[in-house]
Amino acid sequence: MEFFIKLKNLDRRWVFLFVAASVVLPMIFKFDFPVFPGKSVAGLHDFVEKLPEGTRCFLSFDYDPASEPE
Repeated sequence: MEFFIKLKNLDRRWVFLFVAASVVLPMIFKFDFPVFPGKSVAGLHDFVEKLPEGTRCFLSFDYDPASEPE
């Protein structure tokens, strides 16, 4: 609990400085993280790439946290 009391009493200018640094530093310095697509993503990509030129495709990115466990 002592940590939270110290955090509550922290001068808000330090908080603003931390938030500003968190936003500005990634803009200045490039951070590279390897990204590897999963099987389902790779399969969808291959399917879309195999569609004939000019084919209309509707992709739905519906996400509802309440239905996620289903």
